[in-house]
Amino acid sequence: PEAVAAFAFFGMVHYTYKWFRSNGTVTPSDLADHFLEIFTRGVMR
Repeated sequence: PEAVAAFAFFGMVHYTYKWFRSNGTVTPSDLADHFLEIFTRGVMR
């Protein structure tokens, strides 16, 4: 359902600040790519 997809998306992006480290191995651009892939694959199912 659309509501589940929306909540999953907002959960993914709204809590990133709690665990993302800008000095880590994943760049913000890489993270955005990962999020996009995870989300679009889930929606396509």
